[in-house]
Amino acid sequence: MTTFTTTAATTMRAIIQENYGEAENVLRLGRAGRPAIGDGEVLLRVHAAGVDRGVWHLMAGLPYPVRLAGYGIRAPKTSVPGREVAGHVEAVGGDVTTLAVGDEVFGMGVRFPLAGPELVHMAACAPTDQTAGHRP
Repeated sequence: MTTFTTTAATTMRAIIQENYGEAENVLRLGRAGRPAIGDGEVLLRVHAAGVDRGVWHLMAGLPYPVRLAGYGIRAPKTSVPGREVAGHVEAVGGDVTTLAVGDEVFGMGVRFPLAGPELVHMAACAPTDQTAGHRP
């Protein structure tokens, strides 16, 4: 299971997965450590999250070569699945110049994407039409 650095022992709500299998058997609402934000990263309050076919394969551990590809043989290495998210920027790390706190964004998460209405790290995100062009 992957471990992330947390800030001040705070936690966030997240969909947690500890075993491989079908969603109704392996996903549960729980708490995970809130990650520290790094350079070039954005912390996002998630309003919507998506699960695609690739995430399903990782959740189910099928086909079995997925497990051999570094995702965990007996159980997933990452306990919070998902990728696509949309929400509001809560904080920006160093080197982030294109987004500001409060911007509505969508994108691909790298950690904790299915974090419900809590927080997530973003790898690549873009402003929605609602916030694009509102800053000089």
